[in-house]
Amino acid sequence: MAELSSDELIAKYGGQDLSASGKELLKRLMWEELSAEDRLPLVASEANAEEWFADAAIDTLGHFRSDAQRWGWIRARARNAGVNPWDLQQAVDGYIERHRNGAEPALDDLPRPQTLTELLHEDIPEPVSLLDGLLHEGMVLFGGKSKRGKSWLMFDLAISVATGRHALRHFACPRPAPVLYLALEDGKKRLQTRARMIQANLTTVDNLHLLYTFPPFPDGITQLERYIQRYGFQLVVIDVLAHLEQASKAKGGGEKGYHEVYEMFAPLQALRRQYPFAIVMLTHLRKQEAEEAFDGLHGSVAYQGAQDVLWVLERKPKDNDALLHTSDKDTEDQTLAITFVDGHWEYVGEGEEYELDKERRKILRVLSDESRPMTIVEIMKAAGIPDARYARVRQILMTMVRDDILYRAQRGRYAASMHAIKEWSLDDKDVPFK
Repeated sequence: MAELSSDELIAKYGGQDLSASGKELLKRLMWEELSAEDRLPLVASEANAEEWFADAAIDTLGHFRSDAQRWGWIRARARNAGVNPWDLQQAVDGYIERHRNGAEPALDDLPRPQTLTELLHEDIPEPVSLLDGLLHEGMVLFGGKSKRGKSWLMFDLAISVATGRHALRHFACPRPAPVLYLALEDGKKRLQTRARMIQANLTTVDNLHLLYTFPPFPDGITQLERYIQRYGFQLVVIDVLAHLEQASKAKGGGEKGYHEVYEMFAPLQALRRQYPFAIVMLTHLRKQEAEEAFDGLHGSVAYQGAQDVLWVLERKPKDNDALLHTSDKDTEDQTLAITFVDGHWEYVGEGEEYELDKERRKILRVLSDESRPMTIVEIMKAAGIPDARYARVRQILMTMVRDDILYRAQRGRYAASMHAIKEWSLDDKDVPFK
């Protein structure tokens, strides 16, 4: 952007022979006549750190707040002048809220709407993929119950991105990328042990950077931006989010309200849009059971609405198998079956098919062990299946009959076919119905 100083403007308008007081008066008069476009270079080149926050400067900067490219340039120039970009952004947003809300803006201040024709012809790049089919640039909230392996899983994925290897031995990493991992709950020894178990031959991983403390939001967002600018991080992991959150402003410091949550995540989303990176924030699930996996995420619905992607790890205590539920605003929801093997997580298959397969095996084992035709109620009691799952079990039994795995020995009773018992391996550990 071309810049023209006040002294150059004075010379341009023939005021070079004026006294110092006359030049100051001319500067003020010229300022009133200048458009916001002409005022901006003067603020960027001449204002000191304090003057950036004057009403005249803030009013000028407010004209460019909705222009992402221009606003990025303003933030860079402000930083050069010793101004905290986050503080400046807060000041501009507050000024707009106080002085422009509810008032009809001048036509020159209105951003021109984009036509659908322009949108259809715009070349919009696809989100940068870090792990094909699993993780791309965006903001991810990853929930799971305490001590169920979400931190271990995320550390495993971070190593995959940093080294360029397949994640979960299934999802390809297009290229190695620098990763920042904020390990706010785990110490150095635990992470060292974990890394050696995940990949025993791991010796050099310069792409994975670790920090064990970090300032809370909003100061942490400014520092995070500086780290991204310096190192070019394409994946940032916060383990866990609660360590960077400030207490609720509400009386008693209870759960954050809808607007508080959005105020917390808005600058993170703005930062993510400015730089193509993924940020995964780990959080806990509520203690009470939820009907849907994502209903258990800690916090209000605003926590979910502010994200691009939601992940929930569902795992029973002391069980090597787990389900990873994912909900992406740009793709279909999916459930992945994964298992913990020799210190790392591996992909097993699509969640629904895998769960159905386990349920069939459990029913088949009961019928094989009992060696007699059984009713649905008897099968459920022997397998420890809750009464509430009756309809589900009945549906599974019908499909197993159709697939010639079971047969109806007599009315209302089911038995296993001999060839099914031989063909199906029943040596793996059974997992109770949920």
